[in-house]
Amino acid sequence: MARIAVVGAGIAGLVVAKELYQKKHDITIFDKGKSVGGRISNRRVTINQEEYIFEHGLSLLNRDFAHYELIKQYIDQNQLKTFEGKSVKITDDCFIPQNGEFLCSTSRITDLPKSFMDQHFHFNSQICIHQIQFKEDKWLLSSLAEMQTERDRHLVEDLTFGPFDILILAIPPKQLAPLVFDQHPEYAKLALSAKANSMWVNLCVFDESLQLPFDHYTFPKNSPFRALIKENAKPNRNYTKEAWTIQMGFQWSAQNLEKSNEEILPLILDELSAFCSAQGGQMQKTLFSEAHRWRYAHFEPNDSYPTYIFDPKDNMGICGDFLTGSHIIDVIFGSIMLSQEIGRNG
Repeated sequence: MARIAVVGAGIAGLVVAKELYQKKHDITIFDKGKSVGGRISNRRVTINQEEYIFEHGLSLLNRDFAHYELIKQYIDQNQLKTFEGKSVKITDDCFIPQNGEFLCSTSRITDLPKSFMDQHFHFNSQICIHQIQFKEDKWLLSSLAEMQTERDRHLVEDLTFGPFDILILAIPPKQLAPLVFDQHPEYAKLALSAKANSMWVNLCVFDESLQLPFDHYTFPKNSPFRALIKENAKPNRNYTKEAWTIQMGFQWSAQNLEKSNEEILPLILDELSAFCSAQGGQMQKTLFSEAHRWRYAHFEPNDSYPTYIFDPKDNMGICGDFLTGSHIIDVIFGSIMLSQEIGRNG
């Protein structure tokens, strides 16, 4: 049994951790956030004493990966089910219905990564690993942690973790590059060359219905939008008012990336108003409207990148969406392949 450290508790890190635990390894996970899930996140807001939940990272899952055993078990347990809202894909010249082609959470999408966690994992939250060292065939990890005292003063404590037999890094490339530069400058260079698409996301609750004919829209690359998702159409979301998650297109977001939240909100709502009019709907007054800027929202697949990285000389592995692209099927596949490679190397 090997002692394995996994840095990063997004989908990539959790999948590889779960796969390796099933091979009887001892797993310790580190993440700088308070919880697991990475960019799978939700936002709760209360309006007139009613709680609304928005899933503004990953929201719907393509049904074409339901055959993966890792996902199938959650369908069988009724944690995921078919999205029953009306879906449509808009192309440059037509509308293509996509009803029944997506899965959604029966409660919250953040329950999915949480369910990947095993009670036997050692999970360290709010720990940002800032240095890794390979000494005497073992890995040591260092973190600077803020400690709050009784007098409400903050002290910085240098924490060291290890030794570990295997180190797996499942973190964004901007965080990865400085960590691995001394040990593997070639991996740092690869990480820094990864190109991410940025995206603005707007969460809205409207006073009246937008009267749009579909509940979920996906758009071509040249559109101002990437997707529109009506949160009311998901299971157990019987809200009094209509709630929509509005994902803006990558090109549009790049052109408006540095605008402030106050500047971006009217621009997004103007685009939505124009879309509603074109579809026979009606723009309505917002009861709640909040914008989120995702600077590293989506990585496109790059055929020149490996699906995962593993160096048997020092037992370092790397996985994540900057290698595979951000499609969750590919992220899961890359993590499973890394776990299998580690298994082949003992």
